[in-house]
Amino acid sequence: MLELEPTEEILYTARAHWFVFFSRVLMILALACVPLLLYVLVPGEVRTILTGQVAIEGNVAALFVFVYFLWLLMLWILLAIFWTDYYLDVWYITNERVISVDQLGLFNRHITSTRLEMIQDVSVEVPGFLQTLLHFGTIRLATAGPEKSFVFRGVGRPHVLKGFLMSEHRKVQEKPQEVRVVPPQM
Repeated sequence: MLELEPTEEILYTARAHWFVFFSRVLMILALACVPLLLYVLVPGEVRTILTGQVAIEGNVAALFVFVYFLWLLMLWILLAIFWTDYYLDVWYITNERVISVDQLGLFNRHITSTRLEMIQDVSVEVPGFLQTLLHFGTIRLATAGPEKSFVFRGVGRPHVLKGFLMSEHRKVQEKPQEVRVVPPQM
């Protein structure tokens, strides 16, 4: 679970654009159709020759349906992995930090954060026609901390997120800093 400091509150949550997940779903749908297309497009004589050389006895159509359903099961698992990765990759912008949560597979999560005052540069890349049309792109956040940069690919409305990050950065820079003086020990 994400642990926030006592005075910290989440101001903005950024996720990948819906088209990022949708493009993966389209890829899975295309892969689901490949075996059916092969079965339909391969001529019957070639199928007879292939099944004769492999020595398959019994109902070949039932075997194809079984293998096809195994293929669909693997694609379904892949879809679940894609959804998990899409849903759990998130950026949280709080009043004090930027927190990046990257889901790497099913059982690996990488959480990094940087304080807003450590931000040095925020850049936006919107490289293609679809990205421009649908308003999504990549944000690169350069910091002065141990984590030199944060990259969030496929984020929706990256210019809005950049503006929000820069305004929060300015607020933190303008806020008077607490200075604690520790007396020397004798």
